[in-house]
Amino acid sequence: MERKNICREVERNLVNIAEKRMDNETLDIILGHLAACRRCAQLCQRFSRTWQNIALQNERPSSPSFFSNLMKRVVAYDEKPSPGRAVFVPLRRLLRPAVAILLLMAGILAGYEMGNTTRKEFRPEDSFLGQLLGSFEDIPEASVADFYVGRQFIKKAKP
Repeated sequence: MERKNICREVERNLVNIAEKRMDNETLDIILGHLAACRRCAQLCQRFSRTWQNIALQNERPSSPSFFSNLMKRVVAYDEKPSPGRAVFVPLRRLLRPAVAILLLMAGILAGYEMGNTTRKEFRPEDSFLGQLLGSFEDIPEASVADFYVGRQFIKKAKP
């Protein structure tokens, strides 16, 4: 096999190498590669140490009273609700429909007020553009602004 392919095989089979769960022929090929490839050898050593540490941690027995104490705590938690929960859960259940009704009434009232206003006719002079054009009429004659607006040329052009 090519060296890169063997390196990939080593990376894929780290668990099997650490536990030595491979057939003899493949194990011999990989061990030969580990002797030649320093990177793969270091990788296997680090992984094997980590794998053994994990195995040692899993072998620690739990105390005999662990499950009985756990069940006591679970039952005690279920039996005694916290004081804050005892107050806020029923209060929240009561307030939810009340808030929904208040929002509905506020929407109805806002709609009524919007529809109840008297409609005044819209005049073009009240628009922004009407006010802007009206402000040009207030420019004094022979001023700099009058020059830029070009009103003096318009008046002369209309004989």
